[in-house]
Amino acid sequence: MKKAYKLIALLFMLVMLLGIAACESTQDTPEESLLEELIPEETIPDGRIRLIFSLWGGSAEMETTQAALDVFNASQEKIWVTAVQFANEEYADSLLAMAEEGKMPDAGMVNERTAIGWARDGLLLTYDIYAGQPNRPKDGITFRDSGQTVAYSVASEVLALWFNKEMFDEADIDYPPDKIEDAWSWDEFVEVARKLTFDANGNNPGDAGFDKDNIVQYGAYVNQWAWQLEVWALSNGGRWYSQYGT
Repeated sequence: MKKAYKLIALLFMLVMLLGIAACESTQDTPEESLLEELIPEETIPDGRIRLIFSLWGGSAEMETTQAALDVFNASQEKIWVTAVQFANEEYADSLLAMAEEGKMPDAGMVNERTAIGWARDGLLLTYDIYAGQPNRPKDGITFRDSGQTVAYSVASEVLALWFNKEMFDEADIDYPPDKIEDAWSWDEFVEVARKLTFDANGNNPGDAGFDKDNIVQYGAYVNQWAWQLEVWALSNGGRWYSQYGT
């Protein structure tokens, strides 16, 4: 039992935010649920319990996740984990629809902004799989509701600025500096972005006749996710959240 417990813990370390569904539906479960329609046909070794792991992302993320699950499935003989993928923009709605049917994935990725809400709605199991273990994740990456652990974050990501060399070459603009001592100021960044932005007539912002409703190339794009806007705010001398997290 102890060995199986450790193996399951290893599996759950693969998820971005761990969530085990613990919902009960008052509706009759249909003959084939939304989840079952997506489960691929595969041969499961006799005696194993199948667990469904859900994720979003593209084909590359699915391939790497499946490769990790293949290693895990081959490492023990008690459970068999199958990955099921959803489009990112449909992920939360798809899982909520499955919750209404009374059948959700056993574990998987949960977005930060929904983890606590789902826990309060009874969709996530409040069970700490690392309780009492010396290698338990730090408090800073543990999601809790009313003191109960509901998920772990294990995907620390690094944001990077990338650029299109061809666009810079065509505009005869030097590439962004690669040394921190030569880094652009905020105003310099904005000015370069304006030079790389033009409308269908080739006008840049500020030029006479610039058509803001007919832009064919933007010089910069900033993702609108709050956790990315925080980085931009800090880089520009501000902050998205207060020191108290509000």
